Amino acid sequence: MLRLTILVVGLCAEHAGKTTLTRSILRCLREIGMRPCAFKPKAANNLWYDFDVVYESLSKGRLYGLDAKLLREESHTPLREEVINPVHRLWNEGEQPEYILDRIFADGKTILILKNLTEINRMVKGLFDLLCAKADQIIETTDEDLTTKLLRYYERGIKNSFTEISKNHDVVVVESYSDVALPWEKLKPDIVFGVKPWEISIYDAEKYVMAVDILHGGEISTQRVTALLEPTKRIKILPQPSAQVVDYMKERARPILEEYV
Repeated sequence: MLRLTILVVGLCAEHAGKTTLTRSILRCLREIGMRPCAFKPKAANNLWYDFDVVYESLSKGRLYGLDAKLLREESHTPLREEVINPVHRLWNEGEQPEYILDRIFADGKTILILKNLTEINRMVKGLFDLLCAKADQIIETTDEDLTTKLLRYYERGIKNSFTEISKNHDVVVVESYSDVALPWEKLKPDIVFGVKPWEISIYDAEKYVMAVDILHGGEISTQRVTALLEPTKRIKILPQPSAQVVDYMKERARPILEEYV
């Protein structure tokens, strides 16, 4: 039964440290005796820059990113990466990047929403063929579609994954994307961790969600939200070697987590 929902957000758009902090929180909670699981409602990869992990997943007829893979491993859960991350967008590189497809996982089924796949798939010699062959539903779309009828697929995938994780774990650690303040409008966190280089900030969850509601309309950045709030606590962090950073952040977050569990 779900006891606690933790939200991790980035206080800057790139390289904030969200996934590292999320892994640290998961590890700490497990040591405390909880059964936590990560949840990343939305994620994205760039086909060019993230080709290793894209190739790995597409070779299996699936699509997920490195974050989902790391978060699943740290969660010690039998749930697959697509449950951890139900909505995954794949971008194409360019001066004006366009997305190639969205992979949505809902009700145990894979739904692909395709926008610019045909030419890309030809150039990469059919790398996407297995993904398409294993998909339960394929939808060709336009930008206009995305603002109307297709939005229900995204909502269904996110809601179903959150429900599935909540049934199997007592703490859900939700990682946002980029510097988006709330990755799912129906999310009701009990505590909010914000992270950027040199600092972790803790926010009162009720006031944080209220600030998001006040600023309603599209995706709200953490910068706009935190301009309205003072953190309840600031924790200084220092750069660490890659092999040590998760354990280091774990100990920095431990006193806060122990207050809640």
